[in-house]
Amino acid sequence: MESEAISEAYWERLTGAIERWQPKLTSSYYLHALIEVSVVANDIRWISREGKKLLLEHTGECSWQAK
Repeated sequence: MESEAISEAYWERLTGAIERWQPKLTSSYYLHALIEVSVVANDIRWISREGKKLLLEHTGECSWQAK
């Protein structure tokens, strides 16, 4: 089983969307929403990487093991 590389394209698109959204809002609501989006996006990234690690451990393909 080949491991799939984690693409950063999604995170780059999310950054672009936030940068386009930011100038439209100047109140504290923007800051609260941005913090919430950042936390959720970071959690999703962490979960996807940890899930990949668990899957690779389960299938016996750990990147840190000598092949």
